[in-house]
Amino acid sequence: MSNKAILLLYIAVIGLSASAMAGYYSGGTGEPNHPFIIATPEDLNDIGNHKEHLDKNFVLINDVNLAGFTASQFNIIDFFTGVFDGNGKKISNFSYTSAGNYIGLFGYVSAEDAQIKDLGLIDPNIDAGTGRSAGSLVGYVDQGTISGCYAEGGRISGKSYVGGLVGINSGTISNCYATGNVDGNNDWIGGLVGLNTGLITKCYSTSNVHGRYGTGGLVGFHAHNGMISWCHATGNSSGNGASSGLVAWSDSGAVITNCYSTGDTNGNDFVGGIVGYHEDSTVTNCYSHSRITADSYAGGLVGHTVGSTITNCYSTGKVTANNVFGGLVGNRHNSIIQASFWDKQTSSVPYSPGGVGKTTVKMKTKSTFTDAGWDFIAETENGTEDIWTINEHADYPRFVCQLVDCAGDFGVDFTDYAALANFWLNQNCTDSNNCAGTDFDFSGSMDFTDLGALAQHWLQSN
Repeated sequence: MSNKAILLLYIAVIGLSASAMAGYYSGGTGEPNHPFIIATPEDLNDIGNHKEHLDKNFVLINDVNLAGFTASQFNIIDFFTGVFDGNGKKISNFSYTSAGNYIGLFGYVSAEDAQIKDLGLIDPNIDAGTGRSAGSLVGYVDQGTISGCYAEGGRISGKSYVGGLVGINSGTISNCYATGNVDGNNDWIGGLVGLNTGLITKCYSTSNVHGRYGTGGLVGFHAHNGMISWCHATGNSSGNGASSGLVAWSDSGAVITNCYSTGDTNGNDFVGGIVGYHEDSTVTNCYSHSRITADSYAGGLVGHTVGSTITNCYSTGKVTANNVFGGLVGNRHNSIIQASFWDKQTSSVPYSPGGVGKTTVKMKTKSTFTDAGWDFIAETENGTEDIWTINEHADYPRFVCQLVDCAGDFGVDFTDYAALANFWLNQNCTDSNNCAGTDFDFSGSMDFTDLGALAQHWLQSN
């Protein structure tokens, strides 16, 4: 064969290969600088047909409606190790019914470099029946990162390890939220995640959660050195046992820090605002306004604490129980509880086996907390991180980052900067006005201290 013929054959082969690759989905090659383009419901459904692509890169370029795929018709994207960029787009009406395990839009995510980012699910409906590890977005994150994702509305149900967004997480979840209903017919059910042994940071849930055992507004079971930081839950949670406004059960070196809960919590035993059952783990800089109803082992912050540490925390919610309960913690065994408080009046409980009870007036007084070493804005004696702030005599302590989010959109950006600029150097910020929430240190004026607080949390989301 001549050199010219060989060259023409080579060009033809290359052309056919490129044409074949370009024929997948709506274009792209799957490489980082040329990801597969997902533009239609059919494109999205087709990913699950190509196991050879599960380590590739994808980008969603349109909002997609999956209403045409019902029951178990959709091809779950399983054993995913690549990168899926949602590009800020939404997938609506994803529904799936199965009694299998690892149920979600993505079944199993299993690589350290795997990513799913900037993707929204609208009204997902997942029924895993007797299956385990179910979430609207991912059934099981073994490794990898989920960031900037959310599930709005819908319903997720299954047997165990069921979460509004992710069933089981051993990777990293950041800047995500869930707002639907989550149900489990057995154990470990969470508004965002069913079981967490990884990192969850800057996330929240407004999901209402119901299950048999281990129901948490954010997470059902939190263990094995897992970390939850800068998160909150506002939905209601209920179950027969181990229930909490934030985390139902925490043990084995798990850490919860800078978090809060406000949803009503009901259960038989081990019921608390932040943690229901707390063993060999740590809770720091957390608060709860959740109302607690239980039979026994109930507390405004923690139901039962064993061999654990609670530091710089408080609770205010009413606690109603028949036996073994307290204002801050219900029961305590070999645990350290320091610089932590509960409102004796709003909780209707004057005693606790740990913590210090205060009147409502004292709970709304800054010195109650700074005298105990809490790090507040505009003081340096207790640290310079500026974690807490308070509108004295009008409110309880809150996180500074809650206040610098002037727009209330769970992010600190130019929207909040514009709000601050609108009141710049105003000298008449009152308790009722607070310069529309921009007088972060409640000094009565808008000045450089407030600007500094905004700068410290710039582009933070929570």
